[in-house]
Amino acid sequence: MSFLQIFFLRGSRFSKEEEIAFYRLKQTEVVIIAQIKSAYYNVLSKKKLLEIAEENLKIAEDFSKKAEIRYNVGEGTNLERLTAKVQFTEAKNNLEVASNELRTAFAELNFYLGYGKRTDEIFTLADSLTYLPSDKFTFEELYNLSLSVNQQIKISELNVSIASINKSLAWSSLLPNFNLGYFKQTRDGDNGFYGASFGISVPLWFIFEQRGKIQEATANLSISEYEVQLTKNEIALKVKSAFTDYENNLNQVKLYVNDILPQSEEIYRTAVKSYDTGEITYLEFLQAKQTLINARSNYINVLLNYYLSIFTLEEIIGRSLTK
Repeated sequence: MSFLQIFFLRGSRFSKEEEIAFYRLKQTEVVIIAQIKSAYYNVLSKKKLLEIAEENLKIAEDFSKKAEIRYNVGEGTNLERLTAKVQFTEAKNNLEVASNELRTAFAELNFYLGYGKRTDEIFTLADSLTYLPSDKFTFEELYNLSLSVNQQIKISELNVSIASINKSLAWSSLLPNFNLGYFKQTRDGDNGFYGASFGISVPLWFIFEQRGKIQEATANLSISEYEVQLTKNEIALKVKSAFTDYENNLNQVKLYVNDILPQSEEIYRTAVKSYDTGEITYLEFLQAKQTLINARSNYINVLLNYYLSIFTLEEIIGRSLTK
């Protein structure tokens, strides 16, 4: 192996090490983006839950007043009046909890955006948490995409290339080294003397030291090749798990959008009319109202989990999946 070939191999190794540094930086970027997206959508969900808590408080306050009036005129029972008061107090407490959770969510978002420990809303969010159907993913498409863009896989493949180069360099240690020198001499005050030197160094102990280097490089190459397949298997497992979670959350969102929310809203509208006309008791109305509140709150949590599962897939695969 010539000097130029060794020089080329070392330059190629440096280039691949530079690529590894780039992919590690890209991997950090993908993780940070996923964290910011998750924190951002968490803020949107907490804002929506705060709106639901505010609406619930208004309803509870209105019916607490109505229950008091009904009791005073003899149309309602004391149990109804006390229950309405408890519901009103509980609604105020739920509003305070929702407000605190929103501040915590903002603190987390500010942290990932680099604003330190600030917990206030330093900007206005223009979005709202709504269900926007995205392109349908399949596990095979996502896994094949991860094979081409995932940074961990890229790094492991580059490590194989580096190990292969190191093996070639180890074999080159068996060859003699050539040394070429050029010098200028001065004799008796005369500077016009020039000279050159040429030498060859032969590795006399290559049977032991150089052979060990070759065996080590060969073993490192085998390990690197094994780690590539291990990394691919690990990514496949993560994609499969995250994809299953995504599909479950998507089904939950569709169930709420198509069935649970419309039905709970119809139940509540019917209960309001029936309660105003005296057809049902306050406790029956309360059950209908609680059904609607729970449905709306659960839907927000399910919708958040749906988006978080997408962001988890993006982090595993190594690129964005949504517009």
